Amino acid sequence: MTGRQITFFWLTILFLLSFSLFLLNLVFGSVAIPIEEILKILAGKGSDNESWRLIVLKSRLPQTTTAILAGAGLAVGGLQMQTLFRNPLAGPSILGISSGAGLGVAIVLLFAGKIGGVALSHLGWAGHLSVAMAAFAGASLVLGLVLVLSRHLKDNAMLLILGIMVGYAASALIGILKFYSMKEDVHAYVKMANMNFQLENFWHKYLEDIRSGASKEEKNTLFHERYNNTFYFADKAAGIPYMIAPGKRLCGVASPDWGTVQVQLPWWIYVYYGNKQLLSDYYPQMKQWTLYVNSLAKDEERKKLYDMRTNSIVYQGLGDWCPPKYASENKTPVEFTSTAFHYLDTKIMREVAGILGKAEDEALFSRLKEEIATEMRAVFYDPENKTFGSQTADAMALDLGIFPEGDEDKVSRSIVENMNSHSEGFMNCGIFGISRIGSMLARHGNAEAAWQMFTKKGEHSFEW
Repeated sequence: MTGRQITFFWLTILFLLSFSLFLLNLVFGSVAIPIEEILKILAGKGSDNESWRLIVLKSRLPQTTTAILAGAGLAVGGLQMQTLFRNPLAGPSILGISSGAGLGVAIVLLFAGKIGGVALSHLGWAGHLSVAMAAFAGASLVLGLVLVLSRHLKDNAMLLILGIMVGYAASALIGILKFYSMKEDVHAYVKMANMNFQLENFWHKYLEDIRSGASKEEKNTLFHERYNNTFYFADKAAGIPYMIAPGKRLCGVASPDWGTVQVQLPWWIYVYYGNKQLLSDYYPQMKQWTLYVNSLAKDEERKKLYDMRTNSIVYQGLGDWCPPKYASENKTPVEFTSTAFHYLDTKIMREVAGILGKAEDEALFSRLKEEIATEMRAVFYDPENKTFGSQTADAMALDLGIFPEGDEDKVSRSIVENMNSHSEGFMNCGIFGISRIGSMLARHGNAEAAWQMFTKKGEHSFEW
């Protein structure tokens, strides 16, 4: 074979492989769609199943096309940069251009929310265009800076070092912007953040802020009893964190549904980045927090305000923060979300104790975990209607594994029924439910309902 024939052969193989992967990406997902239906939809003949048509045309096809174009663009951009800088190692990440794009987006998002009070998602195509233009502007500024400075550098190695320095500077600025964004809800978005950004160093720094802020003992200080309007005063032990960290605006001692970040964050860093040392370093604070919340559940004085018969239910907290308002109220009780997070804390602590070889602690937290789950099912679960009472409660129960064994699909169906009867086919969740409801519906037999919720138009929708 000649050189041209070999090149043509491999290009044909790559094209067929790319086309096959393209079709497979359209076929497989939370909802599997037959290949013949995919071909009919792509040919414009429609489908007997309208949900399949929407999934393909509105979700999978745009995502797949974007992936192909982005991959091709990165390849061409990499070639151009290597040619321009005459360096085979030159690339967007090494030269800081990717960090510059991230900085541009961070600036737009922060100032739109903090100064303009605008959520860009509410602006439709204009919001998406603003984010894209911000990324382009940030990348262009960093590239321009590197180009200008490259004229004064004769060594390619120095150019790469300069690019890395610029990238670190942009990342540092992003960290500063995050510092001034909301801190209280970290555990609600930590998994999403880890999937989209390399945040190990940032989270480590944030954990140190929590630990240093919590290190002092304080007499007769503010505690949150219920929501954000009922308080009491008591002594805070050293090691128990505040509601907000870092900062001067501490807003009292952390409630059970906020301070859970002291247990969750080290765990998720370990899960996503494999940092076992961090578990060992923060284990004392993680254990102290979990036992502190357990003491609240068993505090006889505090239980007098609620139900003296319970031993594992945690009544203090802010609840499912900021759910939408509907004519038909269906709030998730504070005691459900706070106790659910206490269950998650004990579940994590059992795993961490096992990883670190702390057998006694592993047995302790395993026992507490089972006690909490048993009492939650006894207090909150409706075995006849297969629900914990609200969309957030059912989504959290599915995510954390609190539901009775074998009832998971029925609990998922209860979410759908609740959406249809209480919130016009849309979700009625605050920050604790919204991060779970879609995935829990999709994983437990109701992917179409999740899709309809996310793509709903008009009033009571993400578009609205």
